[in-house]
Amino acid sequence: MSDEFVDTNILIYAHDGGAGEKQVRSVALITRLAEEETGALSIQVLTEFYWAATRKLGMAGKEAEDIIADLRLWTFICPGTPMSCVPPSCSAATSLPGGMR
Repeated sequence: MSDEFVDTNILIYAHDGGAGEKQVRSVALITRLAEEETGALSIQVLTEFYWAATRKLGMAGKEAEDIIADLRLWTFICPGTPMSCVPPSCSAATSLPGGMR
């Protein structure tokens, strides 16, 4: 089975208690992908998740970092290459450029 790329919104909905049915469906998708070991992400998705989780959802930075760390075994897609790459560290996803922090 091929990997399925997960967008930032899926990660956000999964952790947004006010997302209703979107949360239920996102949690189910993430759970299935984790069990099947077929989830794929990019460092951009993790960076966007960290920003949105800590700014829009009010999540503590450590909690967002723990969620990112839990995803380290997923496949990571690197820009400019059709292959997967080595998973980034949490610091790579939480070290935001410029004024984003």
